[in-house]
Amino acid sequence: MAKSGLARKITTVLIVVSVMAVIATTMTMLLMTRQTFSDYINSYDQLMLNQLRPFISDYYAQHGSDGLQEYLESNSMG
Repeated sequence: MAKSGLARKITTVLIVVSVMAVIATTMTMLLMTRQTFSDYINSYDQLMLNQLRPFISDYYAQHGSDGLQEYLESNSMG
């Protein structure tokens, strides 16, 4: 038996709506994941800056900016 024109149109509409819903869900999850990861990286950077601040301040007070990069590399906290 052949499908009627109306049944074919309804099936097509349901498929299109389903595909659109999958695309919308995927895009939403992608944006949320990117934002959450960006927040995590910013938080980690701030934590590292707060941990390194005393080392940088002490070195800069004693030696100025010369050799600061080498000092931080030799005294890295992992």
